[in-house]
Amino acid sequence: MRIVFLSTSVGPLGSGIGGGVELTLRTLAHGLSLRGHHVTVVAPRGSVIDRADADGPRLIEVDGEMHVPSQTLARSAEL
Repeated sequence: MRIVFLSTSVGPLGSGIGGGVELTLRTLAHGLSLRGHHVTVVAPRGSVIDRADADGPRLIEVDGEMHVPSQTLARSAEL
């Protein structure tokens, strides 16, 4: 099966900024590739993903602006 994951735009994968979403995406991508699936991850530039071998998840980095998570904004801030 061919699977494509689109990462959160909060921060690059591997930076820790994305929190649980980041960890879940990296874990799923790695686990599914170990099971023989062709996994591609599209993530912000500067991302890092574990690639234990040539069959591991493929990373496509894209440019763009990082979004500030709403949880860190003041209640009166514009979204």
